[in-house]
Parts: sequence; structure tokens; C-alpha cells
Amino acid sequence: MMYYIGIDDGYFPLYYKGGRGLTTLVAVGMSGPPLYSIKSILYSFVLVDGLDATEKAIELLYTLGCRKAVVIYDGVTYAGFNFIDPYLVYEATGYPGIVFFRYRVSFERIKKALTKHFPDAKKRLQVIRRVLNNKYVHITPWGESWFVPIGMGAKEAMNVLRKLEVYSPEPEPLRIADMIASSISKYLHERERMKL
Repeated sequence: MMYYIGIDDGYFPLYYKGGRGLTTLVAVGMSGPPLYSIKSILYSFVLVDGLDATEKAIELLYTLGCRKAVVIYDGVTYAGFNFIDPYLVYEATGYPGIVFFRYRVSFERIKKALTKHFPDAKKRLQVIRRVLNNKYVHITPWGESWFVPIGMGAKEAMNVLRKLEVYSPEPEPLRIADMIASSISKYLHERERMKL
């Protein structure tokens, strides 16, 4: 059975920026189509603006332990300007992937923000540039989105996206991962705030 794994991050307050706090990184494994079923949900924590998201994503995928899976990423940056390198994840796990962008991304704007605030901007930009240089446009009933195939062809990736676009242009495993990541992180943040 083929699994589709959505990976997304959660909410964090602005004062977590610069490595001052953690947020959630959630992986949701689903089967389908034609019948969609959530098979597993795992989460970990990543440092806002840190460098640990790739490693944490690989750990989550190993723990899920699917024999066959396609990983769907919500862009390349997570938890602020932390990032997941989908090419490294593919090398480590053997799972092909799709980096999904709901909106057009400006590399120049990212570069400007990173070079202004991050001494290691070059390292981060190298991964971001590699991903963005390989993107394709994808036309959906909800408008345009963009994607980058990892370890698979563009046509195959587009077919996967079409199968998983059920209620919105966002692939279903990613949509659910987003909701869960946001809910968990907001709950944990509120609980922490109540202790103060």
C-alpha cells in the first residue's frame, strides 16, 4: 500500500525568532485514494530559525516506518528560516517527495531577509535556491500552485497532487498536518503562557 506523508510546522510567537523557542513539526501518514484514511500522526519539536528541521523530518519518517511513501512538504522553510532539505531526506529514507507551494515564492525576498539577519545565510540559501530552481506550475480548480518533484518525474508528481487535492489546492495529507501542527503548537504555547 502506498502512503502519502504530509509534513508541516506549527505556530510560534514572534519572540521565538532567532532561536528563542521551539515549535512543532508534524508528519501525517495517509493511505488513499480512493478511500482516504489517516494511518499515523507523529510530531517532534524544531528550533525556530534553527538548523534541525531536516534531521527531525528524517527521524519522523523513520519512526513512521512506511514501506512505500511519498512525502509532501509545505515549502522548504519551516519554523521561521529553519529548513528541510528534501534532497537529503530522499537520500536518507528513499522516499520520493513533492515540495508544495500554495503561493509564488520570491527567492530575492528570502535572500534579502536571510543575509540581513543570519550569519550562515549562504548555507540556508543554497538549499532554498536548489529547490526553487526546480519548480513547476500546477493548475488547479482553485488557481495556480507550484511544486518541486524530488526523486520522481514532474508528471508523476502532478498526478499525485491531483489525487490528493480533495477539498482545496493543498494536498490532503499536508492540509491535515497543517491543522494538527497549528493546534498542538497553540495548545502547548497557551499552556506554557498560563504557567507564567
